[in-house]
This record gives sequence, structure tokens and C-alpha cells, in this order.
Amino acid sequence: MNADSEHIQLRPTISDDLPLFYHFQTEHDTHQSSADHNKNFTTEEHYINNYLKLLEDPTVNSQTIIIGQTIVGTVAKFLREDKPEVTYLIDRKHCNKGIATRALQQFLSIITERPLYGRVATDNIPSQCVLKKCGFQQIETACYYSKSRQAETDEIIYCINAGPTFHNDQSE
Repeated sequence: MNADSEHIQLRPTISDDLPLFYHFQTEHDTHQSSADHNKNFTTEEHYINNYLKLLEDPTVNSQTIIIGQTIVGTVAKFLREDKPEVTYLIDRKHCNKGIATRALQQFLSIITERPLYGRVATDNIPSQCVLKKCGFQQIETACYYSKSRQAETDEIIYCINAGPTFHNDQSE
């Protein structure tokens, strides 16, 4: 499966998607590359219960990424400190195919709220590339304690102020 030969679709996330998202979230490489401050879910049930609350939150827009009949990830907008922020997660089996870039591009046409922010660990180069290709610009760096890494982690904060500017290179 490759992003160039198959159409990426976004649809609103439903509760039936959440066990798969939990699996994506707990894969070691994904877990370690994450810059998320709050990923500390001890069980699938805890993860799903937390996510169900987010699906009910009117400030959150969570979309499931689908290629063909296969769920390959998620992209969402949420509020952090009253600022809109994006996050995305691709199944490790489907990384480095341009899926995150193309899904975020589609998502940015749905979410027109600007400015819009994105955060990424400084060592997560593929995710930095996704944000840059979608028109986000680095605005600052920060250090925080990452529960998922159980360590102090440096991150880059990106922002997009206008409509997205896309670059043709689709790799992640």
C-alpha cells in the first residue's frame, strides 16, 4: 500500500477505532518518538475511556485516516492552553509513505482555525518534516517532562498562521 497509488480518506473517529489507535500508540517506536506530554495509559481500557471523553468534547476534531478499507492512523485538533493544536499518529507499518503529510494536508482544509500549532520532539525528524511540508513554521523550543519517555524531552513548537502551503515531496 502506498499513499501515491491509493486515496487517503478522513472520516470522524468512532469508538470502534479506538482499540486500533491504542495498538498504534503503544508500539515502541511510536511511543518513544512521541512528544506528547500526557501519554501514560496503563491499559487499553484507560486509553479508550480517555479518548471517548475527547470524542465528546466539542473543541476536539478527531479524524480517522483510511486507505482503501484499512485504518492507518488518526489526525486531530484539540486545545492546549486555549490554543488549537494538531496531532497525528500513523501505524508504524505505514510510516515513511507520505501518509501523515497527505492526511494533515486534507485535515488543514477541514480545520480552518488559525493560528494552529503543532509540537514535536526534537529527535522526531519525520514528524518535523510533515509539519514543514504542510506550511508550519518553527516558532520556539521548549523542554518538558514526557510521561511516555519518562524523561525531560526537548520539543519544537510549530505554527501555521494562514492557509497551508504544500510542498510536493510526500515522504515523511
